Amino acid sequence: MSSDFDKMVKQLQDKILDDAKKIYSEQVIELFLHPKNVGEIRDAEGYGKFTGPCGDTMEIYLKIKDDRIYNATFTTDGCGTTLACGSMVTSLCKGKTVPEATRIISIRRQERL
Repeated sequence: MSSDFDKMVKQLQDKILDDAKKIYSEQVIELFLHPKNVGEIRDAEGYGKFTGPCGDTMEIYLKIKDDRIYNATFTTDGCGTTLACGSMVTSLCKGKTVPEATRIISIRRQERL
């Protein structure tokens, strides 16, 4: 019986992934299957928390030295696309100054308008 259940779960996972491939890019799928930069930084110099309109909450932690972000991580209770967003934004802001990292969000917001 266990193997029948495992088979059903595998088929369901494959169907969900096939459906996701119709909507999302390979990069988004890769990042929600294998998110990067996940976790808290207890002694972070920068911290932010946001709950979006769908109810997903994301927390971002920054380590800053010599006015540059040298580490960025996030936690979320959100879905796969939220995981992908957290992975991408933390990767993009590493090595940037805080004002440069702030523009990442501003540019994306303007592109949607």
